[in-house]
Amino acid sequence: MYGELTKTRRIWKGAIAMAAVLFFLLACSPVYAGSSATQVVMLKVTPVDDITMEGGSSFVSLAQAASARSASGQVSSSYSSSSVGLERRITGAIDEAPSSQMVKIHMAAPEGARSSGYVPLSQVHRSLVTGTPDRVATDLPITYRMSSQDKNSTPAARTITFTITGD
Repeated sequence: MYGELTKTRRIWKGAIAMAAVLFFLLACSPVYAGSSATQVVMLKVTPVDDITMEGGSSFVSLAQAASARSASGQVSSSYSSSSVGLERRITGAIDEAPSSQMVKIHMAAPEGARSSGYVPLSQVHRSLVTGTPDRVATDLPITYRMSSQDKNSTPAARTITFTITGD
């Protein structure tokens, strides 16, 4: 008799638990009253561009012949870039361009892009690489060439700003 009572209690406890779960599910279910709503969501993915110069500061050492009126030098570095979105362009400008000195830059282009070759830098941004595709490119060479028409001029530190813009 004790075993039947325990079995009956287990059945009732199970039935009550199932009823509680069913009640909970019905109470938490959304009520459909025949109405609906829509929402238009516009998503815009903005381009993410990044350019990184490798190796820190670069110094150009000017070499000249004793009888020369001008001097020139060259130094190399590298850069990495990543672009997301439409084709992009890399531009460059120098903070100050002394009249007796000229700095030219050549940036190798990533696969699918075009380099502008050696470009004389000025305070106005000039195109260095165009058609940069939607990808990451690393360890691309940069070559700086500097020349001075005044062999007695002292080169000063210059800041070159690189920018990635829409093509």
